[in-house]
Amino acid sequence: MMSDQLLQQLVDEIKDIKVSMATKHDLESFATKDYIDQVETRLSEKIDRNSNQIVRNTEHLNDLSESRKRHDKILEILSLRSIEQEGALKS
Repeated sequence: MMSDQLLQQLVDEIKDIKVSMATKHDLESFATKDYIDQVETRLSEKIDRNSNQIVRNTEHLNDLSESRKRHDKILEILSLRSIEQEGALKS
């Protein structure tokens, strides 16, 4: 026959297990695999859209940078011509 002390230890362990055990209510608030898959799909789609937008923006920035370089070169040429013409007029 079990001793009272051993029996009390078993009761205490069962109480500890019961306290730490998840209840049906606890499990209802957990995310399901389907929900996680849906969230992952939506996030993946958003990441793809953002990545595509970043690529387009980078292309636009590169185009703008090239255009600015061309304008800078044109302004430099026009400035030199203006200085040359001013010098020719003074001569």
